[in-house]
Amino acid sequence: MDNHQISNNLAPVVLIRGMLGECRYWEYFKQLVEQRLQRPVFLLSLAKSGTSLEPLSLVTLIEQHREQLCQLTGQGDCHLVSLSLGASVALCWQQMYPDEVKSCTLINPLVTVKQRRWQPLLWWLLFKIMVFSRWPGDQQTRWLHRLSAWPSLHSQLATSETHSIDFKALTQHLYEMPIAEPMVPLQLLVSRHDKWISSEVSYQLADIWQAPLFPHLSAGHDLPLDDPRWVCEKLTDWITHYD
Repeated sequence: MDNHQISNNLAPVVLIRGMLGECRYWEYFKQLVEQRLQRPVFLLSLAKSGTSLEPLSLVTLIEQHREQLCQLTGQGDCHLVSLSLGASVALCWQQMYPDEVKSCTLINPLVTVKQRRWQPLLWWLLFKIMVFSRWPGDQQTRWLHRLSAWPSLHSQLATSETHSIDFKALTQHLYEMPIAEPMVPLQLLVSRHDKWISSEVSYQLADIWQAPLFPHLSAGHDLPLDDPRWVCEKLTDWITHYD
């Protein structure tokens, strides 16, 4: 999580990226959310954290960032916004601290509910991630372009670090860690042109949880990268309602 001094009493927004891509992909998006919502915004990434994503490590990751948030703000209250596998962090966080998390927004989430663990869609995604993690940097860059529907518009996708992913820990995280139903107000934002995760996953979650879902008809997996203003508008309506 990046640091800066808090200047107001509004609950901050915590942005949680998944395992693919880099925090710099969201620099403009983060600035946009700060300006629109007039509050601090913090960014954390599972790829940057270096965690193995074992269940205990996930809890430790949340505790560490919550403690840092409390030190900077004097409280644990926050709004959580997550992408992809970051949704598991957001769901676990709100389960651990339902009195502090004011709202959650899951963007193209990579999570599964207990009764639907063994979905073919998730097996296919795990296979793609396993192959991706074993490729050299130049081949990984070509696959990272699939995070966006318009990769040529994003210069930050041109060069990327090599990503090393613990596949065993990832599968354990997806299939063994219990995912509880939302305990706070939750919305889903889904990209219809997601090339990493089928939009069907989000629609299933929205149906099971009876949560509001808003589709974007043209953006790719990294929705805040492709259309940050659209995401910011959805966040503004949601977060200001639950402040």
